[in-house]
Amino acid sequence: MEELKINGMKQEFIPYKKWLHQHDEDIKKQFPDRPTEKMAQEMGLNYYTISRRATRLGIGKSSAYMHTSWKKGADQIHNIKREDRKNIARYMKSHFANTRNEDIAKHFGVDVKTVRRWARRLNLVKSEDFMRKVRGSGKSNHPFYTPEQKAWRNQRITEVFPEGDDEALQQLSEELGISVMYIHDLAHRLGLRRQHFPSQLITELAEYFPTHTDKECAEHFCININSVRHIARKNGWKKSEEHTRKMYLQNATAAQDSNRRRSAD
Repeated sequence: MEELKINGMKQEFIPYKKWLHQHDEDIKKQFPDRPTEKMAQEMGLNYYTISRRATRLGIGKSSAYMHTSWKKGADQIHNIKREDRKNIARYMKSHFANTRNEDIAKHFGVDVKTVRRWARRLNLVKSEDFMRKVRGSGKSNHPFYTPEQKAWRNQRITEVFPEGDDEALQQLSEELGISVMYIHDLAHRLGLRRQHFPSQLITELAEYFPTHTDKECAEHFCININSVRHIARKNGWKKSEEHTRKMYLQNATAAQDSNRRRSAD
């Protein structure tokens, strides 16, 4: 396992899959009967991260918890005066899209569930920019996936992705603990393009190309003729003088034969 130095201390790199699953047991035990906000604070995760993970684990809130939560929210709403409700609606419309639910709940002295109910009734949603920031913040108190670790992950992708074959990418996937598809996604964000042909093929094509036509190369290596030309241009390959002279003579002979046939006709 790769070790990283973070703030002068050695820290083990934690693959994403391991990070993703390390809280599963706590989520299974606690999620049905505890506020998600409390769990998020204790685990150092984002509220939405825990909610999404619980959904994937097939876990929901218990009936008893939902009843207690609903009653608490109903009591809070009942105690709010009609005029105050109008002010709440105005505030929600102005702030909900780009403000944390926890901050709105604290502002009004209610729980987060109540804020979400208000939002549903008013057909309000978070802005895309806000959601990107929330997802990006991820793990607030315990940064298991630190910037240093992400930099190391990006370095490994940069080293392997461009020229790695399917087997190399699979090995990288196991090393980093993320899927091959996610590696492709991260590589795209890094502006990397994968070399579509194994290095062995490139080596053999480099030897074959100077003395054979593009069509012969394509047929010999079972690849598209345009790919042959693209690889040759990229690597600066040229046909040998002997091959060029040979092709010139063949073309000249073919042209003479063609002219004779036309004259005969």
